[in-house]
Amino acid sequence: MSIDSILDKAQRTKWTPGRVIILAMCVVMVFIVAINGTKLVGRNGSGIYLVQQAYYTGKLSCKFSPGIYAKKLALVEPYNVASSYKYSDKEADRKTAIAPPIEVRFNDGGKAKVYGDVRFVLPANDVDMAHIHTIFDSHEGLMQECYSQITKEAVVMTAALMSSEESYASKRSQFSDWVSDQIQNGIYLTEGRWVQEGMNDNGTPNMKFRVEIAKDPTTGEFLRKEKVVSTFNIRVAQCVINDIVYLDGLDELIGAKREFLTSIIAANSGAEKAEQDMLTAEATGRKEVEVTRYAAKELAEKKTAEAKNQKKQALIGAEKRLAVAEDNYYAALDQKETWILQGTGEAEIRRLAMEADGAIVTKKEYYEKAWKGYRDALIKQRLVPDVTTSYDAGELPAGIVVLNAIDRQLQQELGIDLTFATSGNSR
Repeated sequence: MSIDSILDKAQRTKWTPGRVIILAMCVVMVFIVAINGTKLVGRNGSGIYLVQQAYYTGKLSCKFSPGIYAKKLALVEPYNVASSYKYSDKEADRKTAIAPPIEVRFNDGGKAKVYGDVRFVLPANDVDMAHIHTIFDSHEGLMQECYSQITKEAVVMTAALMSSEESYASKRSQFSDWVSDQIQNGIYLTEGRWVQEGMNDNGTPNMKFRVEIAKDPTTGEFLRKEKVVSTFNIRVAQCVINDIVYLDGLDELIGAKREFLTSIIAANSGAEKAEQDMLTAEATGRKEVEVTRYAAKELAEKKTAEAKNQKKQALIGAEKRLAVAEDNYYAALDQKETWILQGTGEAEIRRLAMEADGAIVTKKEYYEKAWKGYRDALIKQRLVPDVTTSYDAGELPAGIVVLNAIDRQLQQELGIDLTFATSGNSR
């Protein structure tokens, strides 16, 4: 389309100068809005804190939640809520590392490169974020002037507090603890002193200069420099020492030394084991002796108890036999007394009989004379008793009857009974 046709068309549409000016102003306004639209409205993403400086007043304010907001031409600086300060030069960490490994020197002169990662978390309040923005001006400034410097100083100071060998083994886990503590709460103040570590070959003390953490003599707490991170209420969420690479073949020397110490420890352990085995054998022998002695003691006590029991039973039996003997003794005494009494009675009977012997003899003589006279008279009368043929079963012979009558008469005349009962025998 040519200029003539445009002018011709403008004449047909009746463009006036006023309309042209208004149209031009609208075009300018649209251009201005298009250029400054990003300064009027903004959008915050997740994991970002925004610090705004007002266009007219310069006042600082913060946006913590994600979403669209009105910028009002303010200057806006984004800060990552959580930032990872990784120091490494390994190929695996190439995309995430923001600094090379930190070179350190241990208190025994050994050198190394320390690889690690520290994660910082910003505070979620306007005052602290405004303070951070005022001091560091941007997230990059915060990373370089705060995170980087405090991490390097903490790692270097921690290495100075231990030897290469301690960092290699005994204090390896403590390394990250001390780094984290110093980043969060302030770098340690140190002091040096001479300490004795064994004896030299010539018998003199082996003195070494040791760097140690200074402590408050009153409270015993660590003395520190100014707390940088805590001043801004920035929190250390994680502190990891990924690796310590020793320089100048130091790790090989440490390894060789540890192998040598291990061999010494093994030798000492073997010697201690042998000594322990000897002590164990000795203790076992003593135990066996004690067991044998205890068994012998138990057996002796058992035999003693059995002997005591047998003695007790013998005593009981003897006491029983003594009691029986006593009973028999008293029974014998009773029997003897009975026999004595019986003998006394019999003797008395004999005595009385003997006293009567005089009269008995006299009567006996009279008795014999009387019978002799009767016998002679009977002979003269020829009255001889025939005890076998002259009587029957129901009657006594006449001669026997006469003799019995004579005997009773003589007994009545004499007045005695010539029979005595002595032990069942007749006298």
